[in-house]
Amino acid sequence: MKKAIALLTRGYKTNDEYASFIQRNKSIEENINNIRDYDFIVFHENNITLEQQIYIQDQTNLDLQFWGIPKFEPRNHEVFKPTAPWGWNYRHMCNFWFSGFLDRVKAYDQLLRIDEDCTVYSNLDQIFDALNEKVCVYGMWCGDDWFNVHGLDEFCKGIFPNKPRKEIGGPYTNLVAWDLKRIRANETVKGFIKAVNESEAIYTHRWGDHMLWGEALYYGFDESEYCELKSVSYYHASCLTEVNCEKEQETEIEIDIEITPEEERSEYKLDSGQEYLEEEE
Repeated sequence: MKKAIALLTRGYKTNDEYASFIQRNKSIEENINNIRDYDFIVFHENNITLEQQIYIQDQTNLDLQFWGIPKFEPRNHEVFKPTAPWGWNYRHMCNFWFSGFLDRVKAYDQLLRIDEDCTVYSNLDQIFDALNEKVCVYGMWCGDDWFNVHGLDEFCKGIFPNKPRKEIGGPYTNLVAWDLKRIRANETVKGFIKAVNESEAIYTHRWGDHMLWGEALYYGFDESEYCELKSVSYYHASCLTEVNCEKEQETEIEIDIEITPEEERSEYKLDSGQEYLEEEE
């Protein structure tokens, strides 16, 4: 069985800008029993130079494979206005991780996506072990803002009128694993992917790949065939999200402080940092 751990990353101007990517790699290396069990794929838009690739590789024992893909280009679509802040690169990324990557990993049976801004805290072999029984494994299931799923429910009802859904959601796909063989063999999922691609709503409405995978799993598989694995622990930096991380217990400590009459009369002001939140006039 052929297994891969992959990410899609951008090319940066300086080596320092790859710090998060390098930290991700180190955390993966620390949480795998045998790195030779997996291939480590780095998708990029042919904009990570050879010198940068050597620099990144020198920071890890993972044998990285840099795979170039066509450069993401702007589209001429008119977008749903509430989603305008998300640019074309983000929409391309969603499209890639919903369907575009599948044709590029045909040689693999299982694939784990771990984004460059993720730091892993738990063993990763357990995820692949779970994939022996499941089609999809992830650390957390989540929703999205209404404007990022506008029209998605109606779209799905038009395709699957006999399987209503109470609430839409999907796996938190910055760290998610798929059994690619079962995905490829599922005609419902393949038909749904085709319909989404033809609608181009990922580009016009910014439908996220995590919500689309939630729909694909719901309509294509029984709920028992995919799972949220609570033992998967990591930090997702861009959203400041800790997934299944144990929080330290807060300890209350009583301290007796003797205050002089002069200090009691003084006025103190707590600096909350509020000034950093205020816009300049």
